[in-house]
Amino acid sequence: MFLVLFAMILRPVAFKYRSKREDARWRSNWDWALFIGGAVPALVFGVAVGNALRGVPFHFSTDLRPFYEGTLFGLLNPVAFYCGLVSLAMLVMHGAAWLAFKAEGPVADRAPASLAGRQRWPLLFYSLAVIARFHHPIWTKFASVTFVAIGVSALWLGMPIVPLALAFYGAGIGLESIARGTLPLAMFGSDDYAKLMGRLAMPSLIAQAAAPSIGALLLERFGAYGTLATLAGLALINVALACGLGWLVFSRRGAEVPTKARVF
Repeated sequence: MFLVLFAMILRPVAFKYRSKREDARWRSNWDWALFIGGAVPALVFGVAVGNALRGVPFHFSTDLRPFYEGTLFGLLNPVAFYCGLVSLAMLVMHGAAWLAFKAEGPVADRAPASLAGRQRWPLLFYSLAVIARFHHPIWTKFASVTFVAIGVSALWLGMPIVPLALAFYGAGIGLESIARGTLPLAMFGSDDYAKLMGRLAMPSLIAQAAAPSIGALLLERFGAYGTLATLAGLALINVALACGLGWLVFSRRGAEVPTKARVF
């Protein structure tokens, strides 16, 4: 709530001081302040709704006052943060629609194009939520490692599609950030989720810390081509590991179904 309070205080201050000077940098800084003042409440309120839908741990005291038992980072779980992004996208689309119907002059001329671009994002987030509802996060993991492997391999083979290769690589890294949070939750449940994520993050953090030194050594010994070949090989190993993990996940799910059928 302090973030929302800060944003709501910052917004009117930005409106007041933006036009005090004609300097372009001065106005640009206050434009960013306006952006923060509008985006933060939309995001935080969406996160709050997401936590309300997901549920939060709390208990009642002897005088029936509720007390939250988690931490701040526990509220920023993947589901709640995704709800925050949906909320932000919906309010951005609402603002663009308001401009399209109410604005005049040059702003009115630009508003329809802005609305056409903004109205895709809520639909995209909703579609991803529907897909995530009926698909196991292992598919997200498989897509992420596959996209990274395609991007790195295309650079290694010297294909004249560098922008496309970088797009595949960027999409894979983005999906990886989603799979990193959702796959352990789907496989191991919410019990001790924060502790589990800390343990899983340790190998990644060690690899990130060692990456500059290892990369410099590879460049010195094998050059750019050899470095890309090594990265492509590691990416293909990741694909194989993701396939093996998927086989374990679905074989375990297949083994659980007959057990439940016998119980009922």
